[in-house]
Parts: sequence; C-alpha cells; structure tokens
Amino acid sequence: MFVFFQAPGSIFLICTMIGLFIGGMFVGVSEVIALLAKSKSDSPKANGVFSL
Repeated sequence: MFVFFQAPGSIFLICTMIGLFIGGMFVGVSEVIALLAKSKSDSPKANGVFSL
C-alpha cells in the first residue's frame, strides 16, 4: 500500500522533470537561434552556411 500511495507523487515528479527538460531544451534552442542570427548579421560570409 505504501508504494500505491507514493505513485501520484512520483508521477507528478516525473511530469515536473519532463516539463523542466522540455523548457530547458526550448531555451537552449532559442539561444542557439539567437547566436546564429547574430553571427549571420555580423559576418556576411557565413550567410550561406546558416541560411534557414
């Protein structure tokens, strides 16, 4: 019974970890896109390399 009562808390914890992981990935991707856009605007030579 103890494991049964612990299940909702662990499910909530897993959902929280997944949410933080997805949020961290989203922030990381946004940072990479911002860096690529900045390097694209700074150096015209890299224009063809980072064209989306």
